[in-house]
Amino acid sequence: MPNSSTDIVTYEDLEATDVISVELVPERKGLILKHCEYYVSSRRHGTTVTRRYNEFAQLQDVLFAKYPYRSICRLPPKRVVVGGGSPRFLQRRRAALQRWLTLVARHPVLAHDADLRIFLCEVTAKLEKPKHDEFELAGTQEDSPRHVSTEDMQATFSSDQEQLRLAQLGIGRIYQIFERVEGRGEAERADIREMGAGLNALSAPSVADSPRWSNVKEAMRAAAE
Repeated sequence: MPNSSTDIVTYEDLEATDVISVELVPERKGLILKHCEYYVSSRRHGTTVTRRYNEFAQLQDVLFAKYPYRSICRLPPKRVVVGGGSPRFLQRRRAALQRWLTLVARHPVLAHDADLRIFLCEVTAKLEKPKHDEFELAGTQEDSPRHVSTEDMQATFSSDQEQLRLAQLGIGRIYQIFERVEGRGEAERADIREMGAGLNALSAPSVADSPRWSNVKEAMRAAAE
């Protein structure tokens, strides 16, 4: 058991949960499309059963449906190969299936799931996804009544329609204000450009300018810029 004072989970703690082994059955089955079967062993339950890839996929679907908010890794993708696939591919998929099932069997919640126990212990694993009316997800319960009368629907629609009308009027008013602000800004920019042009004209140098007047024109030119 993990140390409660430090909440540190060691590898020995995880290994004590279960040790999973997935090994290839030597003979492949099927006439044309050969398929593989796996010996699946669980040290926790002391069992060894035979499983196909589709049964792994079925267990994954069931767990996803039962635990939508749990982090469950995905299986290696299925690959249909005439002749059953190369030995290298089969060994890689076997190792991936063992890693996946080990993570599930050592999960603090999934390890105690009844369907996982069936998968690891029963000769024939009959797993079924839970129906929608068998469980409710947290936060999905409806507080409002399921049946609403026509009069209530009409009243709600009229209220929403009035709210939309008021919102449209308010947005139109705000748009008009923005247009006026933009117009005033453009007029101010035009006045500034005209003032700059006037200052530039006044600051044009002349041969008859005295030093004092040259200084004044220089100040006008700086202001224009």
